[in-house]
Amino acid sequence: MRLGMDLRNRLVDAMAAQLSGGMLALYDGRPALKVSTTAWQDPLVVVMLESPAFGPSADGTATAPDLAPAPIQRTGEATWAQLLAEDGSVVADVPVRTLDDPNAQPGDVLLDRTDCQQGGSCQLTRLTLTLPMQM
Repeated sequence: MRLGMDLRNRLVDAMAAQLSGGMLALYDGRPALKVSTTAWQDPLVVVMLESPAFGPSADGTATAPDLAPAPIQRTGEATWAQLLAEDGSVVADVPVRTLDDPNAQPGDVLLDRTDCQQGGSCQLTRLTLTLPMQM
C-alpha cells in the first residue's frame, strides 16, 4: 500500500497530538507480544515530551523540539520503547537500535549507544515521527 502525502501528514499529526505532554520510556528485555496498556517492568529512562510534543509534519515526518536530558533510573541495555500519552496510555511500542545498526527501520528509536548506566543521563539529540510512503 502506498499512502498519499496529505494522509501521511494527517496521520503523523494525529499521533503527535496524542503525544503532547507525554513521554518516551526506554526498556530492556523484550516487549509484550501486543501493545499493552502498561509496561510490565520499570523503565531504564523516561524522557518527558513537551506540549505540543512535535511541530507540524512535512513529507510524513514531524520533529520534536529539543529535549532535556533525562536521568537513567536503572542499568540495562535499551532494546524497546513506549511512546505514552500524557495520561499514561500507550500510543506505540517501538524497537530501539543503535545509529549504525544495519537492521534499523523507519520508526525505530535510534541511539548512539543503548547501554544505560544508573546515575547517568540520556540525551536525545533528535526525536521524529515518520510514516513511510509505502507500508
